[in-house]
Amino acid sequence: MNEQAKMDKHSDIDLFVSIKRGGFIHLMIIIESMLEDIIKHHYCKENVRDEFVFSVLTKENFGFKFKYELVCFILQNHYNEFYEKNNLLMKNLDILISDRNHFAHRKFFSANPENDKTDGAFYLEHYKTEGNKTIINPIKFNTEIYNGKLKQISEITYKLIELYKLMGINDSEIVKYYKE
Repeated sequence: MNEQAKMDKHSDIDLFVSIKRGGFIHLMIIIESMLEDIIKHHYCKENVRDEFVFSVLTKENFGFKFKYELVCFILQNHYNEFYEKNNLLMKNLDILISDRNHFAHRKFFSANPENDKTDGAFYLEHYKTEGNKTIINPIKFNTEIYNGKLKQISEITYKLIELYKLMGINDSEIVKYYKE
């Protein structure tokens, strides 16, 4: 393979990874916005909800993980039956938040960084410590793994819509994410 063909192949892979990364992050932003809706509807009067989101929840100190933990607290203390019934889903959301952070802040490789071989998957930069040495421990993402993550996002989104209804959140809030 000549140098131009290699560059073209890497460009195609970079585009593929960019699309996958952007799509995943976009869907997680929707879930984060839904968590903000749940928080604002639980804690605020109608006339200050948007102001609360803008002035409090969008600040750097109130990251995705904090919003997740706050919604878990709300569910455990006010919607315990829903929380117990959907506990695994909430644990999956916790994992997806970690994945979202990796997607947003880590490099992706088109070849396994351990052996520089391509196999149709892409690899997320990840490290682990063994003893007092840090070594690369890439996380493999192929289409099957990626699609499994998207399925989890979809399941979580629909469960959050169920929670919206349980909390009496207006249908217009739901429509901005998905139409039934």
